[in-house]
Amino acid sequence: MQKFSDALKHGFEGIAYSVKTQRNFRYQLVIFFIVVIASWFFQLTFTEFTVILSLSALVLSMEIMNTAVEKTVDIFTDGKRHESAKIAKDVAAGAVVMAVLFSIVVGIIIFLPHIMRLIR
Repeated sequence: MQKFSDALKHGFEGIAYSVKTQRNFRYQLVIFFIVVIASWFFQLTFTEFTVILSLSALVLSMEIMNTAVEKTVDIFTDGKRHESAKIAKDVAAGAVVMAVLFSIVVGIIIFLPHIMRLIR
């Protein structure tokens, strides 16, 4: 049975791999840090900030899972084109897109009133 410390080590290796090799993951990390700074600037409520953190974790986690699906599919296709492999990769990417789009909508719902108060 795997020790918890080994599981954590492997998890952090996966995150490090994503940071090093996945451009979209790096973009999403930058956006996450900008959103955290904006949350502080606009003094979001605890609940608002918790929602922002949760959605950010969802998007980043989905991106990592997308990478895992892509790499796993690549093992079994050996670089050859398979319609099922394309579908698996597209569906995983679609999950990321869905998480991002819903996060944007919720972000607008949360931040827009704060932005409007600043403008007035």
